[in-house]
Amino acid sequence: MQGDDNQIHIETDKARGGSTPGVVRWMLLVGLSATIVGMALIWALGSGGH
Repeated sequence: MQGDDNQIHIETDKARGGSTPGVVRWMLLVGLSATIVGMALIWALGSGGH
């Protein structure tokens, strides 16, 4: 755990208290994609108020 240079080096999983499977990254990607598709549909179809 402690290196030769008197600095403490801890593995990422131990420092974070668990693994990081990337769930948040996928949720952000899905949310962003849904937002882009929704805005494109609103722009393409218009509000119909003309």
